[in-house]
Amino acid sequence: MAKLNEKQTAFGLGSFSALMHALWALAVMSGNGQMLVNWITGLHFISTSATILPFDWTTAIILVIATFVVGYLVGWLFACTWNWSLKQKKYF
Repeated sequence: MAKLNEKQTAFGLGSFSALMHALWALAVMSGNGQMLVNWITGLHFISTSATILPFDWTTAIILVIATFVVGYLVGWLFACTWNWSLKQKKYF
């Protein structure tokens, strides 16, 4: 199995997370957030009383930045764990 580049893996996962949340912010901005939440929870057999708040640019920017940072950290930790596991002796 191949070794992962920690920075590339981290950037990839961080970017993907940020993109998904930027799309979510656009859905809220366009007024489709509530419909999307109702559809997704319905697909999971969940009924909630979640209400989507009005769109706010500051909140949207913080959301995208925060999810990029968390995604970057998770990607980096994943790649480091993956690479570490490759160095271990194989018992099976």
